[in-house]
Amino acid sequence: MARSMGVAIIGSGILVVDEHLPAVQACDELSLKAIYSRTLKSAQEASKDLSGVDLYSEDSEMSYRELTPRTGRCRGGHHCPRDTSSPDLHPQALAAGNHVLAEKPLAKDLATALELLDWCKNNTDPSKVLFAVAENFRFTGVFAKAAEQVQALGKIQVLNAKVHFHIADGWKYTNTAWRQKPEYQGGYLLDFGVHMMAVIRRPVGKEARVKQISAFTSAIAAPPSLGRYHDCYPAA
Repeated sequence: MARSMGVAIIGSGILVVDEHLPAVQACDELSLKAIYSRTLKSAQEASKDLSGVDLYSEDSEMSYRELTPRTGRCRGGHHCPRDTSSPDLHPQALAAGNHVLAEKPLAKDLATALELLDWCKNNTDPSKVLFAVAENFRFTGVFAKAAEQVQALGKIQVLNAKVHFHIADGWKYTNTAWRQKPEYQGGYLLDFGVHMMAVIRRPVGKEARVKQISAFTSAIAAPPSLGRYHDCYPAA
């Protein structure tokens, strides 16, 4: 049996607890070695049902700086923070020889994301360390099959994509601090829209380029309790 890869999860939010931790535990090829969060309390909360996992935080003696050189135990890292600090964390992990699977959106805006990608291009060797974005819709079987069918028909002239997504009042993801006071360019459109763009790009291929963008909006229900977030709607 092949030796499992030791991984560290960076972040301790809802998605980490509900999705990422169970996924790592269910994979025989991965072994969770560490969890990092900005506060020790949140790291402890995320790991309360785990054993043998080291905790790192900025308010303890074991910070992110101590975690990144641990290539002996943690060869890979899954970065899941929902704040604007994540682009600064990725280079530290990569420079220490760790693979990085970064949560999307990659950065708060396009300029920061491109700067990070440029750094990776000039400072990492892809034959030794891998940097990838954890966008999962592109690997869904139905979209892969759709891409095969569309590409078999010939050149695409027009693509019309319609997305309906219900955001219920009181939804646990809506009530998080980063949703209430977003620092991201586009908020929900950036976070969830990443998936939709991945789905669109799957059938049209890498060669396709956006030439025009139009937006038509209308309210069919009162906005959920997003605090100040609804002020971003007109700009988005």
